[in-house]
Amino acid sequence: MTNQPANYNTDDLPQNDWTKYVFDWHIENNQYQAEVPPHGKALIFEETVNPQSRFLLGYTTNYGIQIKDPTGITMSDIYAPLKDFNNAEERLRTVLNELENPFVDESYLVHLSFTLQICQRLLPPDTDLMQYVRLGYIENYLGEVLP
Repeated sequence: MTNQPANYNTDDLPQNDWTKYVFDWHIENNQYQAEVPPHGKALIFEETVNPQSRFLLGYTTNYGIQIKDPTGITMSDIYAPLKDFNNAEERLRTVLNELENPFVDESYLVHLSFTLQICQRLLPPDTDLMQYVRLGYIENYLGEVLP
């Protein structure tokens, strides 16, 4: 082994633009809310839990995240509750970046379902019935493969 620097180009590494989402949090009850155009509203909710264990004393705080689209559709993150607010904020940035990348993979099924629900809500009233049938088929299929 030598003390030579690694031979790689930093331009080849994946880059996330974390400055793209600078949150202006407003606290309401146990929820932190911020606008995240064009996705709607980002929420980090705080939950105090009293673990029922003889080995743990006191309370713990868990954080979960949600994104509420302007049409009223809500996407809850499927990750386990996070123990730190900063981790929840970082996870929220990751989810927002994932929503902007149109990859089709099993890990993105929740994002596809979220987008599908928004599409159904935005269809005009005079839409051909076949479009509703197609979206219904996709929704049923996603319902079968989602946990």
